[in-house]
Amino acid sequence: MSSEKKRAGKGGWLRRLTFVGVAATLLGAFLLGNSAYRVFQQNLIVGQVPLSWTVALIPGPTAVQGTVRPESKTLQGPISGQKCVYYRELVEVETKDSEGDTSWKTIEDNREAVPMKLVDRTGKVTVRPRSSYASSKPWESTFDDSSVEFRARRVKRYTLGKYRYTEWAIRPGNDLFVVGKYTGDELEASDQFPMVISNLGEREYRASKGSSAIYLCIAAVAVATLFVCLTCIAFKWHHVAVYLGLVGSLVPFWMFSQWFLLVSAELNFGYSTLARAKEQIAKEPHDTLRIALIKRTFNDGVKRYNDYRGKWMNQSVAWLDSL
Repeated sequence: MSSEKKRAGKGGWLRRLTFVGVAATLLGAFLLGNSAYRVFQQNLIVGQVPLSWTVALIPGPTAVQGTVRPESKTLQGPISGQKCVYYRELVEVETKDSEGDTSWKTIEDNREAVPMKLVDRTGKVTVRPRSSYASSKPWESTFDDSSVEFRARRVKRYTLGKYRYTEWAIRPGNDLFVVGKYTGDELEASDQFPMVISNLGEREYRASKGSSAIYLCIAAVAVATLFVCLTCIAFKWHHVAVYLGLVGSLVPFWMFSQWFLLVSAELNFGYSTLARAKEQIAKEPHDTLRIALIKRTFNDGVKRYNDYRGKWMNQSVAWLDSL
């Protein structure tokens, strides 16, 4: 009798643990899916915003490309000693685990940025960042949250004893790519999309974001599949057909809904951006360099929007949005 009670107690404990696993995997799938959605959205927004000349900037989402110049003061790279407008300093110590494997542990991670000017052939504009934190890959540096994201070249790395010192920086004279909200005076962060400040270029940014989004999406699908598996175990749905049916219906439906919302949001963003530009064109005086460049940027934006809207997978969403 006592052995039966022990088995029953053990079974109840395992069942409770399974329900905890169900809740944990459901939360994990949601968080990973939301992260993948945000990264995909950031990547697509940068692709939707056309490059503009500084003389042709209009209020709203804007992408510009030019050369960095200091606005007033500069920083000094703590490792390189060179002048810059942004740096990240990373200090790591080499550690060894019980099995003898070595790894690098971060002991300092300092970042700083100052306002800067972006200069092209037609003029200049102030870029005013707000700092925030995120991790980076070994060859680039990234401030990243909903407000601003820095991406910079690694300019120096050396090892001294057990310590490794690395610096990433954006320096005066570097090529600079910026996506942000133009207020009429300067470029700053927006609530709708991240501000991107990079001396690595638009192509690098989009390629990196695309890869990150794919990895997050794969992880989200794997965790969602594990959630279905644990749910079947928790409710004792042991038939293989039930498991395959749930995986084959719930996971694709969840992925489809995420994709639909993403495409719809991007189409609406592109349409509203072009509508604002069209209103600005109607207000501008004719026969000036500014209006000619605004129209050129507008035509580029129309092309980007139509290319995205014309993809066969997006046509159905565009049709539903037009109803």
